[in-house]
Amino acid sequence: MERDINSKKQSWHPEERHYAQTTKKIALLLIWVFVITFAIHYGCIFALSLLGKELAVEAISELFGMWLPVVSGFVGGAVTYYFTKRDEE
Repeated sequence: MERDINSKKQSWHPEERHYAQTTKKIALLLIWVFVITFAIHYGCIFALSLLGKELAVEAISELFGMWLPVVSGFVGGAVTYYFTKRDEE
């Protein structure tokens, strides 16, 4: 079984390898965007709560409520595409 995996890797054309690497990078980038956005959101909420800026906390929460579905859709689509494409090969 190990030989099949290695021979499959060696039989890739440069275009296929580039495509696979690009797909992987895009999926990882979108996951990191999601994680960083989430961390920044809660950091801002925490800081603004400490400063007593309740109106700003509500505004950021609404903004995050609009931003989260967009980023989640991108991340879900990229990860699904990455793993489906990987299984097909």
